[in-house]
Amino acid sequence: MPIGYGFDPSGENICDDVISFIAQSNLSDSDRAHLLVSLFGTAARLLAMQSDEVFNAFARQLQLNATARAVIQLHEIGNSETVLAVIPARTRMVAGDVLVSFADQGLTIGRVEGVEEYLARPNPRQKIAAIDLSAPVHTVSALLIGRGGEIALKVNTKPYADTKTFIDENIRDDIDLVALLSRVDSEAGSIVARSGRRDNRPATLDEPDLCIRFVTDVAVSLDNGLFVSGWFLDPGGEIDDVIAVDHTLVDSSISAVWKLFDGKAEIAGRVWSVKRYVALLRRKEKASPPAIFRIRVSLRNEGDHLIAAPPMPRDLSAQREAILETIVGHSFPPDMLTDIYLPALDPIQRQLNARQCVRHIREYGRRSSRSVSIIIPLYKEIGFIRSQLMALAVDAFVVSHCEIVFVLDDPLIAVGVASLLQGMTYAFGLDIKLVTLDRNGGYALANNIGVAQADGETLILLNSDVIPINRGWIEAALNKLGELPPFSVIGPKLLYGDTSLQHAGMYFDKLTTGYWQNFHYWKGYGRDFEPATNERVVPAVTGACMIIRKSDYLAVGGFTTDYIVGDYEDSDLCLKLRENQGTPYYMPSIELYHFERQSMPEDDGQQDRGSTSYNRALHTAKWDMHISNMNLQKMDAGHAK
Repeated sequence: MPIGYGFDPSGENICDDVISFIAQSNLSDSDRAHLLVSLFGTAARLLAMQSDEVFNAFARQLQLNATARAVIQLHEIGNSETVLAVIPARTRMVAGDVLVSFADQGLTIGRVEGVEEYLARPNPRQKIAAIDLSAPVHTVSALLIGRGGEIALKVNTKPYADTKTFIDENIRDDIDLVALLSRVDSEAGSIVARSGRRDNRPATLDEPDLCIRFVTDVAVSLDNGLFVSGWFLDPGGEIDDVIAVDHTLVDSSISAVWKLFDGKAEIAGRVWSVKRYVALLRRKEKASPPAIFRIRVSLRNEGDHLIAAPPMPRDLSAQREAILETIVGHSFPPDMLTDIYLPALDPIQRQLNARQCVRHIREYGRRSSRSVSIIIPLYKEIGFIRSQLMALAVDAFVVSHCEIVFVLDDPLIAVGVASLLQGMTYAFGLDIKLVTLDRNGGYALANNIGVAQADGETLILLNSDVIPINRGWIEAALNKLGELPPFSVIGPKLLYGDTSLQHAGMYFDKLTTGYWQNFHYWKGYGRDFEPATNERVVPAVTGACMIIRKSDYLAVGGFTTDYIVGDYEDSDLCLKLRENQGTPYYMPSIELYHFERQSMPEDDGQQDRGSTSYNRALHTAKWDMHISNMNLQKMDAGHAK
């Protein structure tokens, strides 16, 4: 096998074989490893050199010359090209190394796909590896070639008839091998997932004698990591470490990164003070979520305990809800948002947003000039449509100049809504457009899509439960908007059904948690409460009714769709407009009814949905400095809250 390796001033130097070339070329250890890995891992397989007698002899010579020796255990699965190896921890095997085994018919060459520590049980003496083989191993000796040099191996092989046999034999006793196989073999992963669902291992560690209980009640396997949450009772401090048996994670230690906070749990009929935990473990780049994982809880004096994870939701919406549920009932600090909740929820929210699409658009009634577009999102509650359209239809300006764009993100009721609107047009003669979406994507996304389908130069963003009281209110708003600077938005006075105040502008106040909360001026006061009759600039206005130029709305990107379900998008939009020197403006001369649920208590930060708490924290993270620097005192002068 002649190989030319270079030139010098005296002429061309030629080596008769690779071994001579390596000896004469003074290659560094890393260059030598790179050359051999290329020869065996690429050239040999590509050019079928495994059967070449000279190349075979070269490989055997490398094995004889290897100074390092090791014994490995191979688990060979009959219908899989992947073998799993158990190797001494001191063996410097890494992904990309090459395994060469010797057989009568030639060489079998495999590439190491991954090397992992044991997670399910501490094992400092051994590691496990997945190896992609070109053919079955039929030998007791092999050669490992890689960054650790050349290592002569003695091979012990344990065969399995097929993947299912391997999984059935190891899923309880050696979950590490099963977890690693599911990571590198997608077909095996589906079998592992089915087997895991049949595994009746409890998801709770219960040691009554030590007064220890450890529970994982939420586990969500994400593309970018693993989210886990639960609680534990450990008055004696016996829990030493908590590990996720998931070889796709950068670091599998849950207890190294978890955030702890106080909680309550019922155990045997008694309520105990416990520690709740929440953690997000990052996934390795380009690694897919595994089909199964377990949690190892190590106690200081009682060894290691392997528990199952609870069933993991696979639907994106269910994953989002499971994570949000862990927020309910506690206030979390900013680092919990940045380290856990935001990186867990934001990718889900973006994927769900990307899935939203328009199913169809229908138009009803006579066409107006469409200088103004009234955007009305609809979801489930459609009982106010008739009253809303009746109030709009008696306004001549609406009939002549406004299109009404209903955005329905509940396709299950699309037929009923379409029939209702079609009938309404005969009675009221309005210019109506129905945009039906594929799924519920939330308030912000519905409005953004509605605006994209709107023709008007001015937008009125209107909740489906807001009913105009008098005619001419849109013309008054347009006249005022023309006096205000670019990027301004107008909010009217909104009244409850009993005519008490629901909205007279919004302001921000900090809760004891450190997060900014949106509040309505004089909410619940009388309709004619004197301070609420003053037209003025306010920190923000509610999204229940906003009047804004379409060009300004689009220039700031519309409603931010990072918020989940529907909270804080309106104040976020107002703050984006303020960044552009715009003015949120309150017009009390415009009055509309807002039939918001009056039985809801004022938000105190403790009874929130998970989405509300998350949105509040996200809103504060984005706008804390801006809100803090606003001259709220001047803005509120003479207007006691």
